[in-house]
Amino acid sequence: MVAPYFLGMPQRITPWMNFFQSVLETSLGPQFETPTEDSQQIEELDKQLCWKLKGIVAQITHRLFSK
Repeated sequence: MVAPYFLGMPQRITPWMNFFQSVLETSLGPQFETPTEDSQQIEELDKQLCWKLKGIVAQITHRLFSK
């Protein structure tokens, strides 16, 4: 369930959803799109700020719609 703060005035959540959508749609480049089994390469990619930001936004978006 979406918080009552947003239910009373849906226009409050619109800017946030637009921001989340733009973050999630941002291309990160081929190094993030190529599957790999190399644990060292995975650890390096996990340290990238852009990857962390997408992960956080994905978690927030999931929580908004799963409750």
